Amino acid sequence: MVAAVSCRGRGLACVSKTKDLFFTFTLLSLLCPASSWIDKDKQREIKQNIQKLHQDAVMRRVDNMVDKIFVPRVFEEISQLMETLTEMIKHVVSEFGPLHELMKDLKSYLKEIRNYMIKYLEKEAAQNQEYEDKVKQLERVMAKLAEGEANM
Repeated sequence: MVAAVSCRGRGLACVSKTKDLFFTFTLLSLLCPASSWIDKDKQREIKQNIQKLHQDAVMRRVDNMVDKIFVPRVFEEISQLMETLTEMIKHVVSEFGPLHELMKDLKSYLKEIRNYMIKYLEKEAAQNQEYEDKVKQLERVMAKLAEGEANM
């Protein structure tokens, strides 16, 4: 842009270097803030999207809390049902050998699955917390942007 205004030779279109710098500085000082402004529609749309993200984060947290409460209970009930089934089979079947070993293996497998699920839910809770932190950070950025526009 400055190159188009200035010329190397002498003529009517030549402008001195000081005027070139002043013209460039003036253009940059006018254009840079204007290009960084976000129009109101875009800002409203971004705020709505952030609100949706916030609601999603809340729903994730609630789902995780419910899962933390009910998943261990479900595994506990399954374990109790297996105990009851084992006792019933002992009374019905006289030779309980291989079936007894199978039930023991199933109980240990069930405990492993339960422990895995609890660790998974804890990991998911940590990821949800990171997600919530990022949403809050976005909210702060938008608040600072709105504050900056209000000051201009």
